[in-house]
Amino acid sequence: MLANGYYDYIYVIEGGRKCCHMVMLSASVIVEARRRAGLSQRELALRLGKRQAEIARWERGHVVPSLERLREVVAACGLELTCGLAVADDSYDEQIVAGFSLPVGERLARVHRT
Repeated sequence: MLANGYYDYIYVIEGGRKCCHMVMLSASVIVEARRRAGLSQRELALRLGKRQAEIARWERGHVVPSLERLREVVAACGLELTCGLAVADDSYDEQIVAGFSLPVGERLARVHRT
């Protein structure tokens, strides 16, 4: 698993299937909402009637809150969580998989060319 809570989503191609790690999404949404509100973990916990340790577990992705809980957390920060559906686009999957097979230097060189 990729442990980076600052990404909104992370696609991992495994055995020809694309996975989106929701843990990263929830963690990054909570961190971003709290920071935008200028709140500490403790202040957010007080607003929600939770312990600071629970906020920390959510932000590290150790616990994944339900969508309803996530909306409550965001609302406690004075923000609104909006979601939408879009048609899935897997047209770049083959290029992504091919790119992963290249050495890091070559991948970086291709990025800098574009």
